Amino acid sequence: MYSPSHNSNKRILSRYEPQGDAPLEDLEAVLSQDGFSMPFKSHLKKVELDAEELILPLLGQVRRYVDMEEAPAGKEECGDCEILENLGKYLK
Repeated sequence: MYSPSHNSNKRILSRYEPQGDAPLEDLEAVLSQDGFSMPFKSHLKKVELDAEELILPLLGQVRRYVDMEEAPAGKEECGDCEILENLGKYLK
């Protein structure tokens, strides 16, 4: 049975970064019937986490977003928000 007190606080953080820019003008170049194909580079980093102090409060924040009826408005000058908005225009 899982218990935070019986497990190490050491974890591996895995992050994947797309290689190059998303082809927003030629979206069909990366789309297929199975999804999309785009090269990513992985980055791994060892981290120490205290689940009770860090993870559980973050899960509470996630729950607030999940329970929203609509997504919150994006922030001005947020690059990720702009990419998401542009992607939505192509998928309509």
